[in-house]
Amino acid sequence: MLVVAAAAWWARQRAAAPAAVLLPAAPCEPRGRACEAASEGVRISLELPPRVPYLVRFPATVRVGGIEGVAGVQVRFAMEGMDMGVQPVALRRAAAGTWRGTAVLPVCASGRRDWTAEVEVIAGGGRWRARFGFAAGG
Repeated sequence: MLVVAAAAWWARQRAAAPAAVLLPAAPCEPRGRACEAASEGVRISLELPPRVPYLVRFPATVRVGGIEGVAGVQVRFAMEGMDMGVQPVALRRAAAGTWRGTAVLPVCASGRRDWTAEVEVIAGGGRWRARFGFAAGG
């Protein structure tokens, strides 16, 4: 009986987090303006500076609407097919529905400039994600 109880407890602890809902993003590059992904009343927007430099801190602003009790917001910067070693950036609440933070991008040795910013919002047992493509550097 104890073994069965322990196995059940272990299985609950190891259960995967609920799958994230990926919102469709508009074809918009978030440099110098806010780009929004929305679905079923949920809105996530991302704004980066007009120029996103390499090896220099730059700000990222996320606005969230239609989600109550947001516990955290983070942005992951990635390059398709490349391991750039960039860690997720945890943003801090700046105002109701607004989260801000800073990030740094490495230079790609191949010369590529195409990046994806994936915003993840965590609230009340749910997760929502939105992806935005942009060009960095130059």
